[in-house]
Amino acid sequence: MSQSNFFQRLWVKLNDPGTHLSSVDRAFFLENLSTMIRSGLDMASTLEAIRREAKSAKMKAMVAKIQDDVNAGVSFTSAMAKYHFLPTYSMSLIKAGEKSARFAENLAVIVEQQQKDAEFRAKIKGAMIYPVIVLIVAVVVGVALSWFVLPKLMNVFSNLRVQMPLTTRILIYLGAFIGKYGTVAVPSFLATFFGTIYIIFFYHGTRILGQRLIMHTPGFKRVILESELARFGYLLGTLLEAGLPILDCLEALKESSIYVDYQRLYAHLQTNIELGFSFEQAFATYKHSEALIPASVQQMMITGEQTGNLAKALTNVGLVYEKKIENTTKNLSTLIEPMILLVIFAGVMFLALAIIQPIYGLLSGIK
Repeated sequence: MSQSNFFQRLWVKLNDPGTHLSSVDRAFFLENLSTMIRSGLDMASTLEAIRREAKSAKMKAMVAKIQDDVNAGVSFTSAMAKYHFLPTYSMSLIKAGEKSARFAENLAVIVEQQQKDAEFRAKIKGAMIYPVIVLIVAVVVGVALSWFVLPKLMNVFSNLRVQMPLTTRILIYLGAFIGKYGTVAVPSFLATFFGTIYIIFFYHGTRILGQRLIMHTPGFKRVILESELARFGYLLGTLLEAGLPILDCLEALKESSIYVDYQRLYAHLQTNIELGFSFEQAFATYKHSEALIPASVQQMMITGEQTGNLAKALTNVGLVYEKKIENTTKNLSTLIEPMILLVIFAGVMFLALAIIQPIYGLLSGIK
């Protein structure tokens, strides 16, 4: 992505009112919209009630803009799309519901999907709390020891007339360097560390590197696979049941995924289906498709396509993997803890050897 395109996208994002709303605001809007529409209220009364009940000033302003557009004769879908308030798959469901008699039902589906996403994020955060706290404490303690204790300790060792082992010599050089350049080195190290994390995992152009790293990490790979398949089955099946064309469903699915590898697979499926190929042919022409969509899931889709029950087959896939992800997230912290403890153990052993070995050598010399 060129620099001009990056700044253009950033400018649009900063000036887009829909991007300034929190997930809580969006959930509040959709839940109330779904409840009131299903109760029989017209759109104008529903929007007015939501605007009055909204606690966020940004939410009130957004609903007021949508109200003005709807009152001016703009369709609700066009008004929502104007402010990029919801993701593509949600807008596809709303648009399909507005054209049919499934508007309230489609809103309920969007609310349910958002609740599932929120529950999944909460489970991941819950599983990560303990390992992250342990890692942060280890980093803080390591930086504190290196900055305040290590230089003084290394001054003592450097004055000993004992042959220093390699680990101790490394520690002496490190302590001398931090003692002399610590005010610059430590902040630079932290800035480089967090900058690298951002570039690898969050920056749009390079985040695929971090995603592939995570997808090859034990524990995380299974979580990503099961969560994406749960979304894949539920969302694609729901969109098909709502009556959306298959190409629009695949486009919405591609937009809803945050993983670049899955986005590329969905784009490949979309292109091949548009050319008239079946799902079986589309999967067969994509290299390593089974690593992203297991063969069993592909076979269920192929069978569903051949029998005319594709939407039902996909919904069943979503339900199966939704149950699996519940068990996997419960065990995620158990899978991560040994890796973190192993790293901490290696660091402690290095420090212990570096400190104990010269002391043992000094005692041997005295004897």
